[in-house]
Amino acid sequence: MAGNLLFPIKIICCLGISWAVYRFFYSIDPNAGLIGLVITLFLWGQLFAKDVLNFFLRVKHQAEYDALACWNGRYYEFDGHHVRFYFHDEQIWIPIADLKPLLKPQAGERELRLLGSEYLILPESRVWAVSESGLDVLLKNRTAHRRADYQMIRFKRWLMQQALPNVRRLPHSSVTGRE
Repeated sequence: MAGNLLFPIKIICCLGISWAVYRFFYSIDPNAGLIGLVITLFLWGQLFAKDVLNFFLRVKHQAEYDALACWNGRYYEFDGHHVRFYFHDEQIWIPIADLKPLLKPQAGERELRLLGSEYLILPESRVWAVSESGLDVLLKNRTAHRRADYQMIRFKRWLMQQALPNVRRLPHSSVTGRE
């Protein structure tokens, strides 16, 4: 409460001092009145620097919150790429847009169509997604041979050992988590 009362008092004091200094310099020379205002800028800076910084920090914090609130606790990350998980018909689904930058080589349309019912548009979010079993097929095609990409092996290990068990254990961590 004291902080809220202090701000208007600081403004009134600064305005009073600025007006007095302006009038003093104006009485010496009518063209020198503005010099008095420039001199009082130091006082304004000393009294309001913290308030101005706090204002910009609040604006920055609010902008970050607005930009990331919908993602907060609702995505996972692998090598700097966001990976979302959805629950639909008691099954985990992963958007293909989140998988494309991670799959090496990228999944082609023909390969995705061959997944059949394991690749569809999720009704509540309208994104193309692959089911957990469809993802297993995609990863098996990319990691079964001896020349498998190391990043693909790491990605498969991360999915199977960390991400998917965690989503099953904490369904509210998915985008459409069950409550």
